[in-house]
Amino acid sequence: MNNFEIRAPKWSYVLFVVMLCLGIALIIAGVALQLAKVNETIFALAIMGAFFAILSLLGIYAYKKESFILEGGVYTYNKVFKKSQSAHVHEISHIEVTVGSGMF
Repeated sequence: MNNFEIRAPKWSYVLFVVMLCLGIALIIAGVALQLAKVNETIFALAIMGAFFAILSLLGIYAYKKESFILEGGVYTYNKVFKKSQSAHVHEISHIEVTVGSGMF
């Protein structure tokens, strides 16, 4: 029996890393401009950067955690925030894959 692992595409990981870098850069710029007292409302940059950084960290965590694996005759679905589920091949009568409409 063939073993396999299905994960999110690699481009999503790269996108989240780029978003994390931009978020950290915005945090640093916002804090630096606030300390230099350039403008009182510039601190919003740091808040926006923190939002992007937290969102990208969540995306990186989801990329690393979530997967669907067939190994040794056992299907395992590792969920992001819930307990993983496993089932032996002989327990499964059929598998249904649905594809949504749209670009993806």
